[in-house]
Amino acid sequence: MAMDAGEQQPDNDSGTPGPFDIDHPERVIAAGLILGIISLYLPWLGFTAGGGPFDLFGGAGFPGFANWGIGYFIAWLVASLLLSLRTVCRDAADDLELPVADWYIFGACGTLMGLFALTTLELFFPGGWAQLSHLRYGWWLGMLAAILVVAGALSMRRRTVHRG
Repeated sequence: MAMDAGEQQPDNDSGTPGPFDIDHPERVIAAGLILGIISLYLPWLGFTAGGGPFDLFGGAGFPGFANWGIGYFIAWLVASLLLSLRTVCRDAADDLELPVADWYIFGACGTLMGLFALTTLELFFPGGWAQLSHLRYGWWLGMLAAILVVAGALSMRRRTVHRG
């Protein structure tokens, strides 16, 4: 049945959120997790063949799954499973009670993601930050993903503290 221009659709008065009704902190975490999995398939570190100090596309490199990237992936996987349980599978997640709050787990996973990315940098380039020219766009995207997950967790914490 067609609706007139002045009519509005009825609101959902059942009070139960849909499977993809998520708040702002969960959206920030989801954006970070999407960027995180994309970054694992992109080159993280590489070596240029004379294309300048910040040649992001030339030379040889390896993706984020190499070495400590596996730890990054495991932290990403834990955060992804918890987010999907809390947003998509709400009925199944109602019975799941964890010993710590969700924001704590998301914050720990985001922090571990960042630490594993930094460990990859230090492992391959003992000079550390003097070797920033060898970083590829996948590493920067992975760090941005870790920062977004931690920022979403802190926002989630602030929300739970204010709600009481």
